Amino acid sequence: MTTTLLIAMAIALMGGIVSGLAGFGFGLVTVPLLLMLFPPATVTTVGSSLTIASGWIVLLSTWRTVQVRTLGALIPGATIGVFLGTIVLRTVEPAIIKLIAGIVVILFALSVLRGWRINAVHHPLAAPIAGLASGTLSTSTGMSGPPVVLLFTTRQYDMQQFRGSITAYFYYVNAVGLALLIASGIVGREQLEIAIRLLPAAIIGGFIGRRILHYVSQAQFRKITLIMLLATGTTGIVAALQALLG
Repeated sequence: MTTTLLIAMAIALMGGIVSGLAGFGFGLVTVPLLLMLFPPATVTTVGSSLTIASGWIVLLSTWRTVQVRTLGALIPGATIGVFLGTIVLRTVEPAIIKLIAGIVVILFALSVLRGWRINAVHHPLAAPIAGLASGTLSTSTGMSGPPVVLLFTTRQYDMQQFRGSITAYFYYVNAVGLALLIASGIVGREQLEIAIRLLPAAIIGGFIGRRILHYVSQAQFRKITLIMLLATGTTGIVAALQALLG
């Protein structure tokens, strides 16, 4: 087993813990770090595959709280977005994708820290636009979470509604995105094998996250997550700038 794979397993474990706690965050935590180990197509595959394979851990206790109407409004835009994201992945230089990923993570963390709210959150177009942005990010960077998390947070869903709804949404957008990447030839056997090797670490992390949920307050979890996101986002930006300027 190579050092790269061991490091990737540790990253997947960390992402699983955060995802098990919050119902989201696997890509936000892992993508900037995994992009320093693997090319963007591999990282997108890992994020999508592991989200699909480990999401049931959260749905076990939250599936009854899924907000079906909101999901229905998100899905059309998300479906269009995953197609747009594959175009970005094919045409944009990997270092630029790394930079975009790091910036998205930093902006998302700051938005949560500042308590930003979207005034038009209940507008009929709010969910479709969030879905479009999320779907595009899903297949281009492996991070579909930020637009939808901001939407759900602003609509003030309680913890169980939030965790259940966002996990159900991730199942759809990641399954469609991964299928499209495979069909278009961007993702092949090599990328899927890496995802399979990282799967046990992500699942173990998910169970650890669910266990920690009983002992960590919402405020503590929020603080820990924000610190991790700011650290990983900054790391990703630095690595991307070094690649672009080197």
